[in-house]
Amino acid sequence: MNMGYTVSVVVMLSFLYAESATALQCYDCDSASNSKCADQFVASAFAAVNGCAQCVKQKGVANGVTVVIRRCGATVDGNNECVKRPAFDSEGTYCLCNTDLCNGAEVGRSLNSAIVILFLATFLRFL
Repeated sequence: MNMGYTVSVVVMLSFLYAESATALQCYDCDSASNSKCADQFVASAFAAVNGCAQCVKQKGVANGVTVVIRRCGATVDGNNECVKRPAFDSEGTYCLCNTDLCNGAEVGRSLNSAIVILFLATFLRFL
């Protein structure tokens, strides 16, 4: 294996792990009080909250209306995952993520940077 390629991959993975160990910025809003917080999220309408351990996005139905809540988690409860659990009047989705502003993305988008970095590392191997 090419030594330069190995070093590149190790450095990139180090940045990914270091990013998950630092305090995060997350969105903090709910669609019940501001419709721009709903699934068609308008990020420019909200300031980020600093110092979060993890970002959270919850979605459920309350009084027949779909509600989305995005918030700053004080503790780490999981790792880039979504689970179904009771929310408001029905079963809802509870998503946790560990990158800056990831609770503004749809499920799965927070991992895009890792995929891009791994793709680039593979591509650079052939240069």
